[in-house]
Amino acid sequence: MKFFNQQLLKFEQTVRYQAYFYALDNGVYQPTNKAQAD
Repeated sequence: MKFFNQQLLKFEQTVRYQAYFYALDNGVYQPTNKAQAD
């Protein structure tokens, strides 16, 4: 668990992580019909 948390912290500081959550907050990712059915 300690290793996982260390790696997650490193990932959270990357541009890729920040870009993903920026896009998520701005509605870029929309659920598909299949996901809505679940």
